[in-house]
This record gives sequence, structure tokens and C-alpha cells, in this order.
Amino acid sequence: MIKKIITDSGANILSSTILGQKHINVPLSIIIDNNIWLDDNNINIDNFIQAIINTKQKTSTACPSIASWLQAFAGADEIYVVTITSGLSATYDSAIQAANLYKEKYPHVKIEIFDSLSAGPQMRMIAERIAQDLNKNMTFDEVIEDVKQYQQTLQMVFILKDMKNLANNGRINPTIAKLSKLVNLNIIGTVTDAGTFALISKARGMKKCYPKLLQAMIDQGYNGGKVEIDHVNNLSEAQLVASTITSTFPNADISFSLCTALCTFYAENGGILVSFEK
Repeated sequence: MIKKIITDSGANILSSTILGQKHINVPLSIIIDNNIWLDDNNINIDNFIQAIINTKQKTSTACPSIASWLQAFAGADEIYVVTITSGLSATYDSAIQAANLYKEKYPHVKIEIFDSLSAGPQMRMIAERIAQDLNKNMTFDEVIEDVKQYQQTLQMVFILKDMKNLANNGRINPTIAKLSKLVNLNIIGTVTDAGTFALISKARGMKKCYPKLLQAMIDQGYNGGKVEIDHVNNLSEAQLVASTITSTFPNADISFSLCTALCTFYAENGGILVSFEK
């Protein structure tokens, strides 16, 4: 029996396995100056960031096509898909449509589409949980039940230094984005239960962001559990976030990953995404 874990590229996972289980990345696309950047292993993130900085035109993103999902599904008997939040992207709907088509042709195949209601490290934590369950030889239905329960224990907060692309693509109020850039404010935000972004605090200078970020985590139920931090070209400040967390929760299990193109596009240069177990 062939089992696959499939994520869109909002999960920042480009590897072919997750904890030994087969993984496939289905890339979103980012359009900059009429050039299409496919969020896969072939992208040069440094060049991508520079293209974002240099452009004077409005940028945009595109979700994976149904054909891309169908190609990823091919040959599997059990398929577990984790998508970026449906609150911000049509990726989930595209995956659902593809799954319905695939099951018409291959009715024996089992497919579950998990709407992460988030992005980046929170998506990856869901995918890792699926892999852990598969490594325990749990059945398809057992995996689905466990992962849905696990999703309820996850949350994400973030620090953004620039929100131009979020504003240009209708994700936040453009006035807030312009004002924060004008007065050099960093924004601390979170993900709502509906899978949309919400701004919860602000600070001038990163040093003031760290305690506010930790307080936001605590307010949402964090008590020293697992943390995954994704960053856009900003490992040093991501490590300072981790140090702030461990100063209060010394046994916290913290890991780091680089953002791939889609999360780089929205979090922008220097952005930090922090997912955690409550």
C-alpha cells in the first residue's frame, strides 16, 4: 500500500520525506513583473527576495491547479493533504475538486484534505503529526481522527517588518501597512479560528517584539510545549525569539526552518512565523 503526505508549498517543506513517510510538495506560484516564480526546489530565494524588493508593480499569487494535485495523487492508495488556510487562498478548494475527480476514477483510494487554517510551521506540524501516526501503523480513519484533534492544540503568531504584499493582495488593511512602514513599526499578529490574519500588537524595534510575542503565545495557551519557527532570511532574530521563549520555558522543544517562496512573499524579508502546541 502506497501512502502519501502532500502539502502545498505554504508548508515550507521541500523534502521528499517527512519522518520517513513519502512527501510531495505541490507549489503555488507568485507573479512578479509578469514573471512566474514556482515555489519548488528550483527557486533561488535570494533572487526571489530581490525581485520583490525591486518591483514597482502589483504582485500576486496563484493556487495550484487541479492538474497539479492529480499528478501528486498518482499511484497512492492513501493520501493525506494539508493545505494553506482556506481563509486566504483557493488552494483548499482546488485540492477538494481534484480529490473528487480522482476518487471518481479510483474509488478505492482514500483521500483526506486537511484545511490547516494557517500557514508555514503550523502546516508542517500537522504534516509531521500525520507522519508520526503512519509510523505507528494507525489506520486511515484513526489518523484523520487524531490529526483533527491535534489541530485544535496548535496556534501561530508572527512578527512582520513589512506588510506591502499582504495589503496589495487584500489580506490586511492597506492603511495599516503604509502607516507601520512609515513609522518603522513591527507588527505582531496571529491566526484566527477562521484562518485569517489578525494584528494584535506592534512595537518599534525587534527587542520590544520578543516579549510581546511570548505574551501572545501565553495568552493563547502556550505552556512550554513544542515550537517551530520559520523565518525569512532572519535566523539570528528567530534565535532571539527562541531565547525569549526558553527564558520562561527552559524545556521548550524549538526548531527552525527557512520560509520558501510563498511564505517569503507574505511574511517579507525578516519576517518570523512561530507555531506552537498549546
